[in-house]
Amino acid sequence: MAREELSVDVLSVEGVEPSFVAAAGDGHHFENDEKTILLVKTAEQAVDVTIKTPYEREGLELADRVVTVGENSYMAIGKFDRRIYTQTEGDFEGDVLVDYDETNDVEVAAVRV
Repeated sequence: MAREELSVDVLSVEGVEPSFVAAAGDGHHFENDEKTILLVKTAEQAVDVTIKTPYEREGLELADRVVTVGENSYMAIGKFDRRIYTQTEGDFEGDVLVDYDETNDVEVAAVRV
């Protein structure tokens, strides 16, 4: 499997129904425009959502952000600062990378606000 692209819904005054998909075992990616948030909902178990960061200055690396979403819960995560969360090289240059420690009964969506 490979990291999957997460489609981004656009919020409007008419509203938007987020396009939730199952959390991908190899993670997701989406373009970082600093206006997109990640929505995560769980069922029977909690999940740690990891937002990868390539940020480094003077030899110091910033740790990835880990957000815990509890069981039977819902969480909105973001917005994502380009300087911190945008991948700077490789296949996912310009994107935010998201990983999950659990994918069973976990759904995610991306919404541009």
